[in-house]
Amino acid sequence: MYVTSLSNSEIIALNATRGESDWRSDEGQYLSTPTVANGTVYVGGKTNVVHALDATDGSEQWRYEVDGAVRATPSVIEGTVYVGTQAGSIYALEPADGSERWQKDIGSDITEPISGENGRIYVCGGGTIYALSTDGTVQWSVKTTQSASALSATKNSIVYTDQNIVCLDAATGETRWTFGVQSRQSGDTMVTGIECSPVVRDGVVYAGTNAGDIYAIQ
Repeated sequence: MYVTSLSNSEIIALNATRGESDWRSDEGQYLSTPTVANGTVYVGGKTNVVHALDATDGSEQWRYEVDGAVRATPSVIEGTVYVGTQAGSIYALEPADGSERWQKDIGSDITEPISGENGRIYVCGGGTIYALSTDGTVQWSVKTTQSASALSATKNSIVYTDQNIVCLDAATGETRWTFGVQSRQSGDTMVTGIECSPVVRDGVVYAGTNAGDIYAIQ
C-alpha cells in the first residue's frame, strides 16, 4: 500500500501485513495520490514534476518536469503514463524513462485522474469532458457543470457526477441517461450533489452523495 503524506510531502510504502512502513521517500514535494503499475510508483508533485519510484525500495527511477503542479493521480493506461496538470495540460509519458510522447493543452485545471478505455482517454477540466485518442487528438468534448467530478470509463460508456449521475456514450459524448439524486436538510442547510468519483463494476454504477446516500444504478 502506497500513500502520500501531504503534511510531510512524502510517499510512504506500508506493509499490508504489519501496518508498518517499508520505506519512505521525501525527495520530491509530492502532492498527488500515487498509482502503481509494473513495479513502479508514479506520483505528481507541487514543483511541476512527475516522479517514478521503484515500488520495492522507493529509489527514484526518473523524474519529468511539466508545466504545472500535479494534484491529479497519474494514470497508467495501455502502456502509457498520463498526467494532468493544474496548468491545464495532459502529458503522455513513456513508463520506462519518462520521455514525452505528446502533450495537449486543454486550458483548464485538471484535478482528477484521467480515465481510459478502448483506445481513448477521458479527462474533465473546467466544466468540460474531453475524449482524446491515444495520440492526443480530441475526438469530442461535452460541456458539463463546473462541479463535474472524476470520470469512470467502460468500453461503451462514460459516467461522471455533478449534481446528478450522468452516463455518456463513449464514442460520441451524447447523453445516455441522467439520474437525479436526493437532497437532504441538515439544520439550516440543504445538502445536495456528489463530489466523489463514481465506480462501475459488472454493469452497475455506484456513487455516494454529499447527503450520505449510496446509489447502485444498473
